[in-house]
Amino acid sequence: MPPKRIGKHKVNKKSKKIPEKIPIENVETDDEELELENLVFGTNRKSNVGKVLEKAAAQDSLEEKQEVYDFFIDSNVQEDEQPIEEEMEQDGPAWVDEDQQVFSVNIEKKNRLKKLRNEFEETEITGKEYEDRLRSQFEKINPVPEWAKVPADNTSSILATTKPLQAKRVAVLNPDKIDLIRVSDANKNSYSNCVIQSLGFHPSSPVMFTAGLDKTLRLFHIDGKDNLFFKSFVLKDLPIVSAAFTADGLQLILTGRRKHFYVLDLDSGNVERIRGIRGREEKTLEHLYISPNNDYIGIMGLEGEIILLSIKTKQWVSTLKMNDHGVSMAFSNDGYLWSLAQDGTVYQWDLQTKECTHKFTDEGCVKATAISVSPNDKWIAIGSSVGVVNLYDTKTALASATPKPEKAIMNLTTAVTTITFHPSSDLLMIGSHYLKDSLKLVHIPTKRVVANWPTSKTPIGYAFSAGFSPSGRYVAIGNDKGKVLLYRLKDF
Repeated sequence: MPPKRIGKHKVNKKSKKIPEKIPIENVETDDEELELENLVFGTNRKSNVGKVLEKAAAQDSLEEKQEVYDFFIDSNVQEDEQPIEEEMEQDGPAWVDEDQQVFSVNIEKKNRLKKLRNEFEETEITGKEYEDRLRSQFEKINPVPEWAKVPADNTSSILATTKPLQAKRVAVLNPDKIDLIRVSDANKNSYSNCVIQSLGFHPSSPVMFTAGLDKTLRLFHIDGKDNLFFKSFVLKDLPIVSAAFTADGLQLILTGRRKHFYVLDLDSGNVERIRGIRGREEKTLEHLYISPNNDYIGIMGLEGEIILLSIKTKQWVSTLKMNDHGVSMAFSNDGYLWSLAQDGTVYQWDLQTKECTHKFTDEGCVKATAISVSPNDKWIAIGSSVGVVNLYDTKTALASATPKPEKAIMNLTTAVTTITFHPSSDLLMIGSHYLKDSLKLVHIPTKRVVANWPTSKTPIGYAFSAGFSPSGRYVAIGNDKGKVLLYRLKDF
């Protein structure tokens, strides 16, 4: 049965404060799933699909008439997608019950057991085969999250490789014709009632989140066809402006125009409300950035200050100071942070010493708005209030205080609000939410704007958020209608 669409929630302004940590209670699981679990594991273990915050919701509903939902991450790999990690050697069982081979199980009589058949004519299987098939069926229903797997002692462990984060190109990109196929909207099973302020893909699982000012986080399993809706989580005191998965995929950080923010633990399902940053006076934390080494959370502070928080403690580590109001920042994969001031000054910071190692001025900038660094650290893209995007070679930018851009892209006419590189570093997506259908793709090797997309019939609307999947296969665009358009890149 498809999940019910979540409607608007009324919030009582006299609501009580949210506890710092909300414990997760037991949640009802499908009878068939529980039976499979009990047969396989020999216990009445509840499903580990995160737990609905029933207890907290029940207490709040008496005063606030508002529900709080749980969520979980499904790392199931679809049949049409090739798993990236290599097959790992499995240890044999520590003990084998010989009696399992003696008795047999009829899998034809009961309808619920027919799904265990490998062939239509099968009627009976041994006890050992029955256990193996039950285990396989259970793992299909409740796959083990990648981060919950015990790392192997060799490099085949998913935790010891960067393969899931790398885009695999199957063809050379043609700037005149890039094959983009529209597939089902990413959030078709639960559209938002507001602008999609933020969206993002999980770094290692086929999962996407959407979030906005309706205070609701939604999670979807992305396969390009069904895009199943998982769960939604309502934060009653935080209209969400920015959100991001941590680099290890274990947490989701959510911020807005408030001094507090939320941390959702994707493994345990626990939710933590961080009251604020100790020692800081910021009343808004809406600009959120996560370092790729999973050490820091970057927050744009007051008067040109950049606040670095520890991923572990969620509290202050260091403050970096620019000479003008800060507008954007981008962590690079080589241990640096690039920040952009409103006057067009670009700063490079060494994250080990917390010192500025280089500054340069964006050529022709009147008012800067956004910055992005390519995954291979070779390119820096800077957007301005008049729609110009300057593309710099990093080596050139580091060699001068007034470098010349490799290309000035002038296909936008309003302030640049979207600027993000493809995981392959061969494409750059730029856009502005101030003008309808204002979105472009730039082919980096030739420095040319892609000619065949979008077209006049592409229903982008006002693009408030956008991004690429870690594999590079999907392009997601969140618009003012509460929809996330999803396109598949055939070259990946």
